[in-house]
Parts: sequence; structure tokens; C-alpha cells
Amino acid sequence: MAGNAIEVKNVTFSYQPGLPVLEDVSFSVAKNAAVCMVGPNGGGKSTLLNLLLALLKPAKGEIRIFDNKPEQVRTRIGYMPQFSVFDKEFPVNVMDVVLMGRLGRNLFGRYSKADKQAAHDALEQVNMGGFQTRPFFALSGGQRQRVLIARALAGEPQIMLLDEPTANIDPMAQEQFYETLKILVKKMTLVVVSHDLGFVSDWLDNVVCVNRHVHVHPVSAITGEVIKDIYGYDVNMIRHDHCCIHDRSHFND
Repeated sequence: MAGNAIEVKNVTFSYQPGLPVLEDVSFSVAKNAAVCMVGPNGGGKSTLLNLLLALLKPAKGEIRIFDNKPEQVRTRIGYMPQFSVFDKEFPVNVMDVVLMGRLGRNLFGRYSKADKQAAHDALEQVNMGGFQTRPFFALSGGQRQRVLIARALAGEPQIMLLDEPTANIDPMAQEQFYETLKILVKKMTLVVVSHDLGFVSDWLDNVVCVNRHVHVHPVSAITGEVIKDIYGYDVNMIRHDHCCIHDRSHFND
């Protein structure tokens, strides 16, 4: 367990009695590993993510993050939620958004010099350092995604959870986004939830397949038969191993 960032043991969760969304789930994610969580609509991916964030509690079983309960190590977890709608009239710039990742660290409610430096460093990590004063609504979809990653990075996490990070951005922006993630995985543990099978790439360590139960496969073992078992029907999967753009098949979650 000493080498694991995440440990899930025999976890079951239900929103309604007798109808488990997740059942007897066990898997682990090593420190500084990168995994992609895939599965069909309603299979339990978002529920599992919320359990890792301690927003939900399992009915049975146990979850440990760095050998602690998830709620005890929230400051070590960065989270990038799905992003689709925002108010274009809201007067917020890029630095304002990233500083939100430092909320709760200062008892007096003001951002400290350390907070501002952490936000600046986070923007530099995602190649958005020159955009600090730019209105958030004026950015492209891919740029907004990188700013939202910077917001999570500003909290200086050791685990990053990303929920559908390539939704609503064009293929070229997705390529740039993948390159950003390849840099981040050298510094922390990454868990990416995606309905896009094109996300399954050679820089990932494992694919966590979620459909009420969970099975973990190395990327090299993801075949058409494995995907058919997950989704229940044939899927055309194009692996995304190089810096080139392919057509992808998408599945809503």
C-alpha cells in the first residue's frame, strides 16, 4: 500500500436500496501513475469520482488516499470538473479563476503573496503565464480548460482528478491538452474520466473500466473485445499514441 496513491477495497454504493451503482469494487492506483477511467453512460464513473473526492461515502468497503480517509487529505487532491456553461458577463479574469484554487487557505479571506505565487506558477505549468489579466470568457475552449487545470494546480495537489477534460474543445486543442497532461504526470498522480476512447494513449499506465464493477487493464491490453465487454456492443477505437489528429468515437456519460 505504501506505493499507492489510491486504494479502493470492496466498495459498494447505491443511491437507492437494492440498486447498486457500484458493486464490490477493488482497485489501486500507484503514486505518480496516470490512469483513464472509461465506461458506458450510467456505469458509475462519476459516482466513483465523487467517492474519491469524499463527496459520497460507500455503503460498504473502504477508500484510502495516501493511506488516509479521503476527507482527511482533501487539500492533496486537485479536481477539474466538467465545464460547459459560463456567464460571459461575469467580470472575472484568468488570475481570478486560478486564485479560486487557493480558497480556504487564509483565515483572513485575502490572498497572500504565497497564494499569488502559487497561482502564477500554476499558469506557467500549463503555458498560460501571459494570460493573467485576460478575461476568462475571451479565451478559447482549450485555453479555458488549461486555466481550470491551473486552478486545481494552484492548490499544490499530489493527485489530480479530471472529469471529461476534453469535452467541448476542438481536436487541435485536445492535442495541446494531452501534451500538458504528459508534463503533469511526471509530478503527480492523474485520474482522467473520459467517454472518449481516443484518450487511451501510450503515456497512460492503465485503463480503469467501470460498469457497475471495475476492471483494470494495462493500455496495451485494451482490445476490441475488452471494449465490447465494457459497452455491450462493438466500438471502433482509434488509439491516440502520437501527436496527430484522428477521428474519434464518443460516448455520452
